[in-house]
Amino acid sequence: MTTKKKKRSKKKSNAGRKSIYPRIKKDFPLIFQYLLDGLTEVEICKKLGIAPSTFTKYKAQEEELRELLREGKKRPDAEVKQSLFRSATGYEYQEQKITVDAEGKTKVEKTTKYMAPAPLSIFYWLNNRDPENWRRQRKEKPNNPQEFETELEKLTEEDLDKMIEDLQ
Repeated sequence: MTTKKKKRSKKKSNAGRKSIYPRIKKDFPLIFQYLLDGLTEVEICKKLGIAPSTFTKYKAQEEELRELLREGKKRPDAEVKQSLFRSATGYEYQEQKITVDAEGKTKVEKTTKYMAPAPLSIFYWLNNRDPENWRRQRKEKPNNPQEFETELEKLTEEDLDKMIEDLQ
């Protein structure tokens, strides 16, 4: 006796994972703070407990998430740019020394100090800000940061002063 198998009708299943985008959207303030703190998207995903691939998928689909990421990265990026500029041009800063005399009185001495321009920062700035002029001077790219510093050490003080002046 043969039994016939009944054909099951293939209905579309509505089963599947629910979108976690509502949870991500609820965490927008936290994500924004993480961005201000300088975390990368992968680090943010770890903190939120979601896969980077999922985050990337929602980033491609949702304009409001892309906008949040753009806005959240602006301030930290600006701070780094400002720090790089200060490092390349040199800057003054205040240093405090607190001493206690024999009578137990506290004395605060403030001193203004000067941080000289960092050759590697100058090179990085010029290489990225003015590549046509700077890269023409270089035949080959150095393989490591020490080679950058060696090349910059060959420059005279006048050359470095001119480069700093050009940056301002």
